[in-house]
Amino acid sequence: MKKILIVLEEKSQDYPAGTFIRENIYEVLSDAVSVDICYLQDMRLKDFTDADLILVMVPRLLHEIFNRFHNDWGAEKILLVSRTLDQKALDKIMKIPAGEQVLVVNRTQDTTDDLIKLLYELEVIHLNLVPYYSVKNLQEFSYAITAGVLDLHPSYAGEIINIGFRQLGTQAFLDIFSRLNIRDTLLLHRLYRYIQGLPAKYSDVEKRFFQTQMMDKTLEKVIEQSEFGVLVTDTEGRVLYRNQKAIAIFKAELKQNDFLTLHELPAIEKRLFEKGFRHELLKIQGEYVMVERHELNNGNESMGFYFECQTAKSIRSMGNKLSERLQKSGFYARYTFENIVHSSPEMQRCIDIARKLAKSDYSILITGESGSGKEMFAQSIHNASERRKGPFIAVNCAAFPENLLESELFG
Repeated sequence: MKKILIVLEEKSQDYPAGTFIRENIYEVLSDAVSVDICYLQDMRLKDFTDADLILVMVPRLLHEIFNRFHNDWGAEKILLVSRTLDQKALDKIMKIPAGEQVLVVNRTQDTTDDLIKLLYELEVIHLNLVPYYSVKNLQEFSYAITAGVLDLHPSYAGEIINIGFRQLGTQAFLDIFSRLNIRDTLLLHRLYRYIQGLPAKYSDVEKRFFQTQMMDKTLEKVIEQSEFGVLVTDTEGRVLYRNQKAIAIFKAELKQNDFLTLHELPAIEKRLFEKGFRHELLKIQGEYVMVERHELNNGNESMGFYFECQTAKSIRSMGNKLSERLQKSGFYARYTFENIVHSSPEMQRCIDIARKLAKSDYSILITGESGSGKEMFAQSIHNASERRKGPFIAVNCAAFPENLLESELFG
């Protein structure tokens, strides 16, 4: 289970907001993560080192954390997340008459400015939003928007639109899923339901996200239906995709998002990720398997590895099936040297020479008058060669232009 740590400023004022954000996370990721909250005055190095991901809501807290721990806790685990409103809260604001000067109240100057910025991003452009800290006379305003902070200005006499605590938005969850490498289908469905209640602030992000999920599921289906055992990992060896054939070949669970672990095959596990490994016949659980590795790159950066696995038994089976299909399609040699009827010593000498040449890998040129049996010799040589189980394809050279024939025969 992954551990998430939420860092807030003061327990006395931020506890309700922290609890609300924790519930946001559990709404989508329950059973997959544990969430703790810590405050600046109580921060311990162990809290940071134990966490898989650290969420910070206010940028200035980053400096406080660095001053306290420097780089001892793993700065790469930190994620500065943005928050948004739910659609119901936004609907309340949109009902305020156009042109009104509206007071915006939040706990601090930073969070107030952040809230005003968010409202403008959500296209609340029909109102003049004024931060509370710049105002001396509160009675000038008929409306005030507050994010759950009702205790700051008790003397205010206008209408208060309480939009509640801001919640994690689409981009925040996409970043969390990415950082924790979460691909579970159930959790993705929960995220989809969660997003439905948010304003369409990141409609393009949401669209790309769901397109990516569709491609992801399509890829999983293609991989599962492959004739080969397929295994895809990141550069650190975490399993991203695998099909049932790969599980059967390695006789291992191969859990998605977990590191590839072949308990009974540590040498092979190491070999798969060695520099220079491309393809090799490996003995896995008593059976010979041809394993090919392809590196997945994004420009010059390696993103992971694609492994394609075939047992020797399946390779032979596929070869036999291919030969059968080729024979049914007419791509096979019908004649052998025994089919060549002759009586002259010269013809017997030609057959003896052809038998010897059939054992070599040389290209063979057969010349003779029309009807002298050149094609019978060609088919007989093929059937006496090491390639006899492969297809025999006859090409009518007269049908090709000279320059195309050269390319066809010699590449």
